[in-house]
Amino acid sequence: MLELLNVKKIYVTKAGLTYALNGVSLNFEEKGLVFIAGQSGSGKTTMLNVIGGLDGIEEGEIIVNGRELSSLTDKEYDAYRNTFVGFIFQEYNLLPDYTVEKNICIANELQGIETDKEYLKQLLEKVGISGLEKRMPSQLSGGQKQRVAIARALIKNPSIIMADEPTGALDSVTGTQVITMLKKLSKEKLVIVVSHDMELAEQYADRIIRIKDGKVESDTILTDKQLIGNVYENKTTFTVKSRAKLSSDEQVALAKAIETGKEVEIKDTVIVREKSETPKIKPVRPQKPAKFINSKMKLKSSFELGVKSLKVKPLRLIFTILLSAIAFAVFGLFDTIAAFSKSKIAEDIIENGEYSSISISADYTSSISKRSTRFSLDDSFMQEISQNSGYEFRPIYTFNAEKNNNISIVADTVASGPLFSKKENESGDLYYSNAVNGYVEFDAETEVTGEYGNWTLDKDGYNLKILKGTYPKNTDGYVNTYSIGISSYLADSLTHFYSGSAASEGDYSFVFGKEITFNKRTFKIDCIIDCGEIPKRYKALAYSNRDNVD
Repeated sequence: MLELLNVKKIYVTKAGLTYALNGVSLNFEEKGLVFIAGQSGSGKTTMLNVIGGLDGIEEGEIIVNGRELSSLTDKEYDAYRNTFVGFIFQEYNLLPDYTVEKNICIANELQGIETDKEYLKQLLEKVGISGLEKRMPSQLSGGQKQRVAIARALIKNPSIIMADEPTGALDSVTGTQVITMLKKLSKEKLVIVVSHDMELAEQYADRIIRIKDGKVESDTILTDKQLIGNVYENKTTFTVKSRAKLSSDEQVALAKAIETGKEVEIKDTVIVREKSETPKIKPVRPQKPAKFINSKMKLKSSFELGVKSLKVKPLRLIFTILLSAIAFAVFGLFDTIAAFSKSKIAEDIIENGEYSSISISADYTSSISKRSTRFSLDDSFMQEISQNSGYEFRPIYTFNAEKNNNISIVADTVASGPLFSKKENESGDLYYSNAVNGYVEFDAETEVTGEYGNWTLDKDGYNLKILKGTYPKNTDGYVNTYSIGISSYLADSLTHFYSGSAASEGDYSFVFGKEITFNKRTFKIDCIIDCGEIPKRYKALAYSNRDNVD
């Protein structure tokens, strides 16, 4: 019925990532009293919260009656808790302005059903609070309040009852009474109890799951068996079988128990609890996933509860109202400031400015590691931003270099090959570079004119002109070399960078027809394409260097 499959719950703290649950896999029977034990911070309460739908998980899956909890919406989580889970809290969580009866019946009201008065009467007798239904919580003892909480959990007949330290606020006698009651309930339902009281667990539990550092440390079942010998000893008691003839060793053990102050019991039958490892439980899933009952409350009850809540701590209410007013004022101020954000200014400049080219890139940042990683923009995004901005965007394909322990990173690729094996120019000009950071695909039929063809372009076309050579073909006849076209800007850069001086205008003999290597691939330069006004725009930089450039 209830399955946990490799469940992980991670909290992000200042010290780093904390795994409250780290790969927990468990199956539960439909009935039984299961104790989840462990030290403070071990993850036992977190396990209760994720099973009960009070908290989500980062990895794994929790399945209840064939329904996977990770796929639920917030509204469906409420419906799941309303349908399957009954909660019993250490601090009771009773509504102080409601009677015992109203505190119990509100669980049915959330399911949209009327409480059966006869069933309520039987339930009050079952949990031992018959006759207290008209009392207020302030008129009850701690044990009585916990019994009301148990009745509230049971009134809607849930499949799973979850109790978080149900005896923590009670004395030992009352605590034992509460656990005894939960033991009886476990004959019909699955009862999961989070507790640090191992004495109660070993005495009443059908199964004990120990959690340590977010992992299952041990998983044992406990079964009752009749004692074969004459005596049985535990931490606080020493039990002797009635009318038994004790051996000398048993007599010595009895004397030692009396000396240490243990309580001596004499019984006709002595039951011993034996521990063994929990066998593998095969999950049973229904053919049809379970249906949930949506939470709802009558308008009258909601209004009544809201009005009564206003009476609680009026000073805090006034302070909250003032703080909310200040918060809204500050929010409005920051919202106004946000209207002048850098991104908004950039959008306005792009929309209203006249530019020959715009470059954009994208990356994502992990909320856990805070590490940024660049990613490629798909065609649909390119089309969308082109339509919205009025510019025709196209992807630039970037070469990858293997660096940093074989992790592929975006990096410039330095031109190499027979012609470019030596860098002769050391002038340090910023306009020219031997680094190539990517390539762009052009469609010869719509974007390029020249010897390959004189095509008719639309008003938004690039109208790029072939200055030398022919447009590269997909099959160029070369066996080991690819045919490519490069921009006039790159041709000028390579000429100046490696020869030491710029070629005369229109002279591309230094690079045309030569082989060049990028990222371990060899290409033959068969085409020089005019790249418009880029060289003209930055022509002044050709005569600049690192010493005189601002």
